Amino acid sequence: AHALLPAVSPGVAPEAIAGRPALLNGMADNAATVRWSLAAGPLEPVFADPAAPATGVTFASAGDHVLRLSAVNAHGESSRLLAVSVLPHRAAWRQTHFGVTADAGPAADLADPDGDGVVNLLEYA
Repeated sequence: AHALLPAVSPGVAPEAIAGRPALLNGMADNAATVRWSLAAGPLEPVFADPAAPATGVTFASAGDHVLRLSAVNAHGESSRLLAVSVLPHRAAWRQTHFGVTADAGPAADLADPDGDGVVNLLEYA
């Protein structure tokens, strides 16, 4: 009977930045309905289409989130979890410009690694 249940895969966790859309590449076979939801995390994300396995998602806050992709058919329900680590926007800026997310060394808020007299925090703003 288990072979008749929907087959669900949430895909690979996207690189996610708070406030920016990220792409979810889930798949569901043998499903009548599909739904993305938040299993754990600081705030409910906004799904572009929570009923589509492959859809966009925007996280309002940084931190660790666990999403659930569920699929249902006449034989029952299957679901899988997807852990997504969401970076704050400033950490994503550090990653782009310095290759790290930590507020330390040349990437620190008050550092001026290019010597132009403007600290990183002001360059970010």
